[in-house]
Amino acid sequence: MALGSGVVIPAGSLPWYERLRGVIESSRFTTRVWFDIIAPATLLMALRNGPFPIKDAVLLLTAAVLSHCGGTYHNDANDMDIDAASSETSRNRRASVTGRVVSGDLNTAGWVLTVLALIPALLLPWQVLPFGVLIVAALALYNFGPVKLSARPFVIQTCVFPLVWIFMYAICGIVANTNHWGAVAPFAIFIALFMGVGEGTTQDIRDIDNDAAGGRRTTPVVWGLKPSVIFAWSAQALSVVPWAYFAANELPFAAATAGSVALAIWMVVHAVLARRLLSEFGKSAARLTHLGSIYAFTAVNLSVLIATALIPIASP
Repeated sequence: MALGSGVVIPAGSLPWYERLRGVIESSRFTTRVWFDIIAPATLLMALRNGPFPIKDAVLLLTAAVLSHCGGTYHNDANDMDIDAASSETSRNRRASVTGRVVSGDLNTAGWVLTVLALIPALLLPWQVLPFGVLIVAALALYNFGPVKLSARPFVIQTCVFPLVWIFMYAICGIVANTNHWGAVAPFAIFIALFMGVGEGTTQDIRDIDNDAAGGRRTTPVVWGLKPSVIFAWSAQALSVVPWAYFAANELPFAAATAGSVALAIWMVVHAVLARRLLSEFGKSAARLTHLGSIYAFTAVNLSVLIATALIPIASP
């Protein structure tokens, strides 16, 4: 396998401890934090009826970290050529690309973590398991053939990603034993639109050049850059409506303001980045549409998490 410097490392020639280090490097710690911990913790806090279900929350977050990290390993194992074609060092210097780990290591680690996630999942209410299985199945279909949804245009952003977020909402509601489904539903719709459709499109916009070079038919590759940019921004703009309803009706003024300001700032920044991309593709602007979506989403989540930790959204 070739390094970015041109040095070639024979696959599997590194000692086991170096390959283990490569597996650990591929775990994407920041994704584990914002996606697997902060996002579901926020939903749990917003949906809870009374005291926060600490034991079940720990079990759920553990299952989320393990299963999604497993999916991340599968993604890296199957995206080596695509990542190698990227001009971003965060992509082309991944352990999977530079030979610090081999695909077999990542796939094995991915399935081990997926199986381990069953342990905490089975200790949760039984209704959680079907939704968890659907999420794991979606991750598998995203990464592996013959379906390999990561290379299927449109279906990912319009169906799979939004549904994963809705399944997470359902799981959190079950764990929280909630009776606040209706009150928090607008927040779940916001997440499905903002992250499932919007961020799900920006991550493919970010990789449109290396996806095209690797022959992957993502939505931006098939549809084109300009329609994809407009689609991503419009989905996030539309998500402001359910967010505003949720914030106005269910959050204290300070939290509603903080989350709304973060969201408004991002929508302006995203519009500026989108305008640049409508003129011509720029890797820096495309990358920021993706990362900025994550930062804005996390800021909104933190405003909800802190507010609902201090003041219950609704009494039982």
